[in-house]
Amino acid sequence: MLRDDQTALLTGAPEMWRYALTGGNDDSKVCFEDGWNRSGAGRMLEDVLQLNNAPQAFDKWKSKKLIGLGAITGPESGGLLVMDFDGTGSQAVRAFHAHFHRNPSELPATLCNQSGKLGRGKVFLRVPPHWWPQLENRSASWKLNNKTVLEAIWLNSTGNGRHAVVCGDHPQTSHQKPLYYRWMKSSSPADVAWADAPDWLLLGIIAKFTETIPNTPEDLKRAGDNDPTPWERLRTREKLELAKLAIDFCPNREGKSSGTYEKARRILCGLMDEFGIELTLDIVKDSDWESRNDWGPKETLESTLISLSKSRVAVDLKARIGSLFHFARVGGFAWPASALPPLKEEELNIDELKKILNKMNGCTDDNAALAAYTGRAGREFGVTPDTLYRLRLEQYLGVVVNKAPNTLAGIKSLARSDNKSTDCIDGLLGRRVHVLAGGSHSGKTTLACFLANRIITQSPIDVGKTRHSVTNPGKVLILTSDCSDEDMVRDLALEGLSEENCGDQLRIASGITFNDMIPIVKILAEFKPDLVICDCLTSMAVEGVKIGDPSYADPIRLLVRHNGVSWPKTAFLILHHTSRDEPMRYAGSEQIKAGSEEMWIYYDPELINKKGRPTPGGSSTRHLLFEKSRAGFAGRKLHVTRDGFQGTWQWMNPAADSENPLEMLCEKFRAVQDDEWRIASEWQKLLDLKFHERSLRRYLDRLVGSLLLSENRKNATSGRTVTHYKLRPIVANAAVAMISSRGNGENIV
Repeated sequence: MLRDDQTALLTGAPEMWRYALTGGNDDSKVCFEDGWNRSGAGRMLEDVLQLNNAPQAFDKWKSKKLIGLGAITGPESGGLLVMDFDGTGSQAVRAFHAHFHRNPSELPATLCNQSGKLGRGKVFLRVPPHWWPQLENRSASWKLNNKTVLEAIWLNSTGNGRHAVVCGDHPQTSHQKPLYYRWMKSSSPADVAWADAPDWLLLGIIAKFTETIPNTPEDLKRAGDNDPTPWERLRTREKLELAKLAIDFCPNREGKSSGTYEKARRILCGLMDEFGIELTLDIVKDSDWESRNDWGPKETLESTLISLSKSRVAVDLKARIGSLFHFARVGGFAWPASALPPLKEEELNIDELKKILNKMNGCTDDNAALAAYTGRAGREFGVTPDTLYRLRLEQYLGVVVNKAPNTLAGIKSLARSDNKSTDCIDGLLGRRVHVLAGGSHSGKTTLACFLANRIITQSPIDVGKTRHSVTNPGKVLILTSDCSDEDMVRDLALEGLSEENCGDQLRIASGITFNDMIPIVKILAEFKPDLVICDCLTSMAVEGVKIGDPSYADPIRLLVRHNGVSWPKTAFLILHHTSRDEPMRYAGSEQIKAGSEEMWIYYDPELINKKGRPTPGGSSTRHLLFEKSRAGFAGRKLHVTRDGFQGTWQWMNPAADSENPLEMLCEKFRAVQDDEWRIASEWQKLLDLKFHERSLRRYLDRLVGSLLLSENRKNATSGRTVTHYKLRPIVANAAVAMISSRGNGENIV
C-alpha cells in the first residue's frame, strides 16, 4: 500500500497518463499484474487511489502488494516519452552530448523526478501524435562499457508500452541511506507543465535506430561466457539486419511453379509473425529477392502481404521466422559467429532450464540463491515464479507427476521397497492421509501428541473390549506453523514424551508451510517417519490461496499421490479447524474432504443441540467421528475422555451394536485367540456371522494387511484352491493381552 507522502506526488499529474502497479518480488520497479502494458490495460489515477485507499475484497491482495507506481510510456499515456539518465556521475550527460550535440539543460522545462541516487534522473516529455509512426515499436539506449547509461523509453518490440516509476521506494533503499522517488526541485506538476519533446531530440532518437551494428565482441556477445547471442535476445535492428542478409538466399516467386510459391508464402508469413507487416515490407521491398519475384497480374508485394496477413490456412498460421533461415541455409546462407539461429519449438533449450531447476532444488535452504535463480529463469526463459515452483516440484518428484495411464504392474513398480504394510496403530491409524478437524481449543493438538506417544513408546490403545496395538516403536515428525518449538515441547511433555524416552524418534520443524513442498519431501525421504503431524492446515496453507478455493486442498492431494512413492509410506495427521458456528462442519470447501483419505471430526457433544447449533457448555469428553474412511470405517464414532489432572485417556465405543460391517467383523476377530488358517465359511460359523459368503469374502479381503493374513491353499475336503484367512500374530496376541488385563473394564491408558 502506498503511503500518503507517495500518493501526494500524483496530485496534478497529467490526466492522460495511465499507470501500472509495481511491487512484484517486493521490487518497486517490477509490475505484478498480468498484461499491464496491453493497449487499454493501464489504470487511471482514480482507479489507483481507490485500490490503495478502499480496495474491493477481491483486490485487497493487490493493495497489500502495491509498493510503487509506474507511468506507462507510449500512446497509452498520450505519447509519454521518458529520458532516463542512469549512469554514474556525468556518464549519462556525456553520452547525451556525444549523440545529440546538445546539453540536457537545453531540454524544455518539464516534469522530472529522481530516486536520490547521484547522477540519476528521469525527464518526462510528450511526443506529438504525428511523430508516433516514426518512433514505431522501439526504445533507444546508449551504453558505456556494456552498461546502459542513457535510455529513451518509448515502446518495446511488441508495440506495448514500458513504464517509468513515479512514486515508491527505490529497491536499494535502506535505513542508513533512504532512497525514494520524488519530483525534482521546480519540476513537479505544481511548478511546470508536461512539455512536448523538441524535434531535435526525436530526430536524434530515430537516428539511433539506424546506427550500424558495431562489430565489437562486447556488443555482439551478450549471452555470457563469450557465447554467441541467441536470436531471441538480439536487438530488433540486429534481427532486421540478419533478415535482410538471409532473404536474398531464399527461393523466390520467379516463374509459376507452385512449389516456389508455397515456399515464398512461408517465408513472408514467418517474417510477418516476427516483425509485423510494415517491417516485413521494409525488409523485402528493396531486396534482390523481391526484384526477381513474379506475383502475377495486378498483384504486388504489398497486396500479397495484406492477403497473407488475413490468411487462415494452417500452414500460413504455423509459419515462423525459422522458415526464412531454413530456406536461406539451403541456398548457402551462413550464420555469423556472433549470433545463434532461432530455435524451433522442439529445439527449445530445455536442458538449460532443467539445470536451473536442479540447482534450485540443491539449495532449497539458501533464499538468496533461490531468488537469483528465479530472476534468471524469468529473464532467459520468461518463466513466472509460480510456474517455476511447479516445474521445480515436478522435477524433484517426477515419478508420478503427469504420467500416462499405467498398468497394475507399473503402479506396483513405482512403490518403494521400504514401505511398511502394517498400520501405525493397528485398526485405528493407518498409513494414509488423515484430516482431523475440530474447533479452536477442542484438543486436536493434545490428541495428536497422545497418538505420537503411543507410536514412539509402542503402547496400545484399548477401545472398549478391543486392543489396538503398535507393531514396532515408530518415528514421529511434527510440522508446525501454529506454535513455537517450546510450546510444542510442552504439549508433548504433558502426554509423557520427553528427551529421555524419545531420543531421535521425534523431530519438530516449526515455521514450515506448504508454500515450498520440496524441503518437506526431503525431510520425509531422509527421516522416514511413521507419523507426520501437520499443525495446522490453515497456518501452513499456500500464501494467497483462499480457504474456499479448490487449490487449497492441493497439498493434501500431493501427499496422497506421493505417499509410498516419493518417501516411505507414512500416516499423515493434518489438523484443521471447524467452522466457528458449526462445530461439526470443517472450514473450507468439499475439496478438503475429497482430497483426503480419512476425515475425522473431533468435537464436544455438549456444544451440539438437536438442531446442530452450538450451545454453551463443555466437558472433558469428545466424540471422534470418522466422516470419511478409505479403510471402510466411515460413520464410526468413538468417545474419547481425557482426565487433565491425572493425564489419563479413556476410549469407548458409544454402543455395543455397530451397524458398520467392517467394525462388527473387527470386534469379533479381536476376541479370537488362535492363529489357525480358515476359509470364509469356516470363519462364518466360528464367529456366528450372518453375512452372505460372497459378501463376507469381500469384507475379509478389505481387512487383509491391517487385521488378517491371506493365502491361497488347497481345501483338504474338495481339493480346490481357495483363499484362507488367519489373524495377524500381533492382533491375536493383543486379544490375549486384552482379555488377561481386562480388569474392571474401565479401560484407562
